[in-house]
Parts: sequence; structure tokens; C-alpha cells
Amino acid sequence: MGFTPPWHYRADRNGGASGQRSAAPLALSPHAGSFRRCIRCKSAQPSYRTVMDQEAKLEIDDFRGIGARYFDSAADPYPLFDGLRATAPIWVAPWGDIFLSRYDDVRQVLADKTLVAMSPQRAIELWSEMPRSTINDWMLFGEGHAHRFLHEAFKQPFSPEGMASLQTVVEEVVRECVLEGEIDGECEVVSCFTRSIPERIISDLLGFSREDLPLIRAWSLIIRDDLLDGLFDETRAAAAAAPDEMADYFSDSIARRLRTGAELPPLLSGFDAIIDRLGIQAAGSDAAFFALAAHETTVHLLGNMLYLLAREPEHWRRLGKDSALIPKAVGEALRLESPVQKLSRFATEPVVIGGERIEAGSNFVLLIGAANRDPDRFAAPHRFDLARRGPPHLAFGRGLHACIGRALAEMEAAAVLRFLLPRWSSVEAVEGGARWIANSSFRGLEELRLRFHA
Repeated sequence: MGFTPPWHYRADRNGGASGQRSAAPLALSPHAGSFRRCIRCKSAQPSYRTVMDQEAKLEIDDFRGIGARYFDSAADPYPLFDGLRATAPIWVAPWGDIFLSRYDDVRQVLADKTLVAMSPQRAIELWSEMPRSTINDWMLFGEGHAHRFLHEAFKQPFSPEGMASLQTVVEEVVRECVLEGEIDGECEVVSCFTRSIPERIISDLLGFSREDLPLIRAWSLIIRDDLLDGLFDETRAAAAAAPDEMADYFSDSIARRLRTGAELPPLLSGFDAIIDRLGIQAAGSDAAFFALAAHETTVHLLGNMLYLLAREPEHWRRLGKDSALIPKAVGEALRLESPVQKLSRFATEPVVIGGERIEAGSNFVLLIGAANRDPDRFAAPHRFDLARRGPPHLAFGRGLHACIGRALAEMEAAAVLRFLLPRWSSVEAVEGGARWIANSSFRGLEELRLRFHA
């Protein structure tokens, strides 16, 4: 159902939204969390859309706050994204965040150095009700000199020489996991190998025992679902201990290596500088971030890629005949089903987005999944196309906060296809065999049942 011109919600006594049409035009300030009379439009509509019509089934209860997880990624979010992009590409949510869904707008914000990952005041508000957590110091939320320092340390393993050594580990683990999965006709691939491959790779490259993978997995899922996707949720206080426990685990591991004179593992080869300047505890916290970031999104990349190929078996056959197309397949999977669906940026000074001046103090939510399907930048944007030309996808971000581990994730996905394609002539989806995780920040499969044909 299409979108009709938006209307303003009326504020109720408690500052919420009644969801009723209001005679007097009310709007959200683009930089505040409360309803007020729109000083820009007065009796006219604001130039960017503040709310969307009920007829599009966007009920106010679905958008009451971050506790609603913004959008339910367990369902199909793309019709909603299409509607936002077409009718309200710069949308002020009832709680004040500004959602961007056009490719050009998202790309601009990602590259803008005046926009930071999180406002200092917002960080204080987020964590005011709980003890300080090591997650506050992760590179994900860092800026300025501190971020550049950590970035230099993190990127060292991804030099050309370092990538060559990582390739050997990746290929060995892919072979090991797929063979252990014993694919024989029908297979639930997440439990068989798409989760175990990134987990074992990160275990080998970060130097911790595979016996501890259940611990790492448990911490990662808590951080993914209850902290990174629920910063205002009532569950965050109970979940806040997870990053600290994970940091302690890696701090102990690093300390043991230093006591015995052992070398740091491959992905921590640049951590000497962090240890010298910030100490072992900080290094442990950064290693915990590395462990989460380097495997959780890759789990989703592998599952999403196989999901897309299984829905259109001709692409699988084409890849089997021409392995040079594998990087294209990985790129299309990242564009169509981006493992990271949204990012946040905070305006430290006024900025012009899509011709609109947005004031300092505004918080942007960048809908990566929407931007990567923008029809103004990608022809037939919902189609998997091995011959696609056009701008690069934004699945790994852009600018100062672009994903450092991009090359490793792409390497793992390509290695999986290189191993599977010669062994299976075709793959098809099993009806009802896909179950998506319920998370608005990440897009991935909890289960994926496929049928492989020799």
C-alpha cells in the first residue's frame, strides 16, 4: 500500500502520541525528543516528513521508542524502507531521531567528519543507570585522536602480507567445518557451518581455545541483542556485564601470553601499542570488540548469501561455471541483505542533508539496508544481479568508521563458495526453512534449511 501525505500526531498528557489527527499541526523538533508546535511549518506541512500515514500500517505503538527495536527485522523490512525512501526520506521519529533512507544521504553522513558515532551527552544518558561499561571505550564509539590510534592498531593484520597468512587459516577452517557438517541433501546450514566457520576463524586468529566458543557466543549474542540493538531498553542494565566479562576474558588471555613470552595472535599483532599506552585491561576490551565485530556479522553474511543464491538457482550454476564471478556474488549479498542494517551518527554542528538544514544536536539513524536498495542508484534494486554496475554498497560503512575487517569477511564468504560450488551442482531453498533473527540493527538468519544436489 502506498504512502499518502503525512499528518502530525497530537501529544498526549504524558508526552506520548495519541495517534489521532490533530487540528493544530504539531511536529517533533528535529533535535529534541518531545512534541512541540513546528516552528518551521506553522500551519503548513514541514518540508521533510515527520510522520507517516496509518494506512501504511505504521502505527504509533510500533514507534514508541527504541524498546520497540525500531523495525522488526524478523519480518521483511524492505517494503517499509521503500515507503520511507519514497515519501519520507528524512523522517523525524516520534522520539526525535532522524532516519535517513536514501543512498546519497546515508553516504554523505557516513563520510562527514563533523558527525560522530554518539553524542557525549547521549552516552552519559545511556549509561547513567548502570556502572560504567568497557563498551563505552570501544573503537565503535571513539572519535578524534583516540579513534585514530585504535584504528592504526586494529588495521595492522590486514596489510597485504597479513592477509596472505589469514587466507590459509580461512581456507582450512572452511574445509574443516563444511566437511564436519556432513551435508547430505537437506541441511540446516546455520548450525552446520555458517556459524561455526566465523567463530572458529576468530578463535584461531585471536588465540583463544575453541572450547571457550560457547562463552564467546553467549556474550556476543547478549551484546548484539540487548545492548547494541536495545540501548534504551529495560534489558540493558542486566546485560551490561557481558562486555566487561568478555573484556576480562581477553585481558587474562593477553596477560598470560605476556608472562610466558608468547607472541600475540595474528589479529592482535598491532596491540603492543595499545598495551603500552592504555594497559592490558584496555587491550582486553578492544580484543572483545574485535571478537564480536569480526565474527557476528560474518555469520550473517554467509547465511544471507546462501539464502539469496538458493532462491535463484541459476546464479549458483553460473558461479559454478565461472568462479571469477564469486566476488560479485559476495558484493550483491552484502548489498541486498546487509548484515548491519542501521548505524547512528550525531551532528556536532549544523549540516545540510538532502537540501535540508539540520541543526546541531540531531541524532541520525542511517538505514543501510534501505540505502543499498535505492532505485535512484541501483537498477532493479531488489534483484540479485551478478552483472550489476553502479556505486559501491554501504554494508561496511564509509569514512573514518568504515569496517576494518571487511577484507576478512569477504575472504570467508568467497572461500565458502569456492569450497561448495565444485561439490554441489545446485542448491534450493526448503519451503518455510528460513527464520530471521529478531533484531533491527543486524539482518541475519537464525535458521536456514537448504537442499543441496550433487
